[in-house]
Amino acid sequence: MTLTASEQHHVVGESRVRGPGSRRGRGIAALALALAAILVALGLVSAATSTAAHSRAGQIPSWLPNAKPAPVGVAEASFRHPQLAIQGDTIAITTPSGRVLATVVGPAVPKEGGYPVPSTTPCTFTVALHAVSGSFAILPINFTILDEQNTLHFPNVTTDSGAAVPKTLHAGQSVTLVLNAVLAVGNGDVRWSPLHSSPVATWDFAVEID
Repeated sequence: MTLTASEQHHVVGESRVRGPGSRRGRGIAALALALAAILVALGLVSAATSTAAHSRAGQIPSWLPNAKPAPVGVAEASFRHPQLAIQGDTIAITTPSGRVLATVVGPAVPKEGGYPVPSTTPCTFTVALHAVSGSFAILPINFTILDEQNTLHFPNVTTDSGAAVPKTLHAGQSVTLVLNAVLAVGNGDVRWSPLHSSPVATWDFAVEID
């Protein structure tokens, strides 16, 4: 088929219009694909960053020092350095004659929840003594209790078996004493004065019956 000059001119013009448009379309498509690839890459990086941050969340930073609580030791007491502890604690008492470990537990009361709440109640304390070295004279009069009303008590002292208190505790020997007294409700102190002077070891306690 033979085209006229006019028809040939129309075809050439149409080709010129479509050619640049096709290249422009291909460029836009390529740009879109590149943009999509960038977005995908960013998404992967963000996900990896989020995962790493999540794995570190709640963990202690490695540069912080490893803080560990100091072990609880036995308090050392002497005539020059008396010690104050709470019931349940052990105090090591050193005198010119020897060294002994002493632990006071209590008070045990006969009844709780009474109403009206009484102002006083019978109390029982347990005192565990273990001679480490030397010897210790065990005198009931050396144990005293100061109650909430600042009243000084001299408790009845026996062994846990009900036997008489030994006069002396030698190295390696142990004994458990029981102290009984009627005390005011509230706070108080069990005190031991093995040197017949001011207390060398004191244990805080609380009498609660409500």
